[in-house]
Amino acid sequence: MVQAKIDNLFQTIGGDTPHRYESQPALIRPVPLAHLLDSVPLVQVFLPCLTPSKAFSWLSLVYKWPHSETLGETVDEPLAALLVLSGQQGGFLFVNADDPVPRQRFSLAHELGHFLLHSDQIQDEFAHGRILALEYSATKQKADSHYLTRERQANRFAAELLMPERIVRSIFARAFPQGVDPKTTKNHLVQLHRVGWFFAQKLLVSPEAFHYRWASLNLVPQFYSKKRPEVWP
Repeated sequence: MVQAKIDNLFQTIGGDTPHRYESQPALIRPVPLAHLLDSVPLVQVFLPCLTPSKAFSWLSLVYKWPHSETLGETVDEPLAALLVLSGQQGGFLFVNADDPVPRQRFSLAHELGHFLLHSDQIQDEFAHGRILALEYSATKQKADSHYLTRERQANRFAAELLMPERIVRSIFARAFPQGVDPKTTKNHLVQLHRVGWFFAQKLLVSPEAFHYRWASLNLVPQFYSKKRPEVWP
């Protein structure tokens, strides 16, 4: 389902999926996230020090929407991103303007995943006469099984969109044709981190995200993604 949504998204902009570049590492480039976002009915808003109250204040000021409609149901703490839906007409995607670009891109892709995968579920949860429905991740937010499932799916959507599996596997196969032994030496780990950092820059994602992607695809030992290396430039 996730990959089908991604393929449909690329079709809406009339572009090729990144798969055809997998055999040519020199051509690997960031996924055109801005163009993909322009194809969906979401207004992107970048606010510094993003919190739910700042987002709702912006909506009240710009769109004259009731400030108290949803605010009382949220935990007001710093956020990386916030998705606000308005009926069946789309909505708003708020992003923390203070975050580094790679994190902003992952946050945008994550919330885009919520919009494409979970809009109906989110709307149903707020279907009691309210104008706004929202999805966000906050450390103090009470997480139920539905929330956790949606978060995992949105993270998977973002990872597959920004770091396509076939490209990541191709990168790994070229850099490490013999694979990686779980008992790899420290020197091998240094090489892993340097290669990962290089391709993270090419895909415009954080090195952490790229290394977690390698681990999630079982290309490297799971412990590897939990170690922040000292070799990143």
